[in-house]
Amino acid sequence: MSVKQVVAILQKSRINQVIEALKETGVPGASISSIKGYGEYVNTFSNDGLEDKIKLEVVISEKDVYRVVGIILDHASTGSEGDGIVSVHSVDEVYRVRDKKRITGTAKASENA
Repeated sequence: MSVKQVVAILQKSRINQVIEALKETGVPGASISSIKGYGEYVNTFSNDGLEDKIKLEVVISEKDVYRVVGIILDHASTGSEGDGIVSVHSVDEVYRVRDKKRITGTAKASENA
């Protein structure tokens, strides 16, 4: 099974809509983090020029990548500069910590060491 990671840097005001849409369409999990940064839009009202943003990460089957990207784009876009970005990355392996099982295969992590 091929796995991808979708990473999105989004406006804080849009994250609840994005998360709810992901849940409603059966996406099994997502992580969010508060971050600061700059890009196309620079916050000239802050002392450091950085904007508060949310980083969203979803690890998903390759067959579901474009569906997840579409959901994020549909629910995060305001049409304004600074809406954010979405990137897709390859994931070599995924392990579940609870039972040490390799989710992208059948070997246990301890067997590969």
